[in-house]
Amino acid sequence: MNRAKSADRAWRCPAPNPGARVRLLCFAHAGAAASVFRPWTELLPPWIELHAAQLPGREDRWGEPAQTTMSGVVADLLPGLTALADRPTVLFGHSLGATIAYEAAYALGSAGHLVVSGKETPYQHQRDSFHTAPDAELAAEVARLRGARPTSMAALGGDYLLPILRADYAVNETYLPVMGRERLACPITALTGVDDGELTSAHVHAWAGYTRAEFRAVFVPGDHFHVFDHPAATIAAITTAAAALAEGTA
Repeated sequence: MNRAKSADRAWRCPAPNPGARVRLLCFAHAGAAASVFRPWTELLPPWIELHAAQLPGREDRWGEPAQTTMSGVVADLLPGLTALADRPTVLFGHSLGATIAYEAAYALGSAGHLVVSGKETPYQHQRDSFHTAPDAELAAEVARLRGARPTSMAALGGDYLLPILRADYAVNETYLPVMGRERLACPITALTGVDDGELTSAHVHAWAGYTRAEFRAVFVPGDHFHVFDHPAATIAAITTAAAALAEGTA
């Protein structure tokens, strides 16, 4: 992925489009990197420009220590995030990325649209301790989430992926939301796969309590990784949010 010109080391833009009306800023799930969103550039309409967060410790930031706290992640991303939000912006995050996107929306403090996928709300957040578990136990948890996808540490990338997973699981499992916050001013769309055993309909609709603006719940085909197995449905929801921003109606 090419580096975004705006900002800093933390953002990648696979298909720069200076004339785009809306920017889509994407945050990946635990263990993933910015490149997972590269295929989306072929599915998005031409008036949306995609930028993906690249956390340290992976891909072209392999030599940097991985962040292990939510505050560290947001601080790393914020300079570029602020620079990129100079036009209508959709923040999209999946699983751990949804929580990061929510925190980014608060840090940004400006209008846009938050799209969260495959994640319960911050106050419903489950805190486990897989980031301190033995390798085999962490691998088993990843395998459970991945279902029929590759599951062993060797298949998942072995020595490369394990430190990233531990760091990302630490971010997720030590995260504590700030109590007493006002609701976000931006609209929220909450997505989940109809076969995602991690979430219920109540989990999805609970996101309505985090915005003072419009809320929309969307149920799409697939399980926890519906965003990559069935990307068209996710991108359709994102495009709907982006169109409202572009038209000045959200």
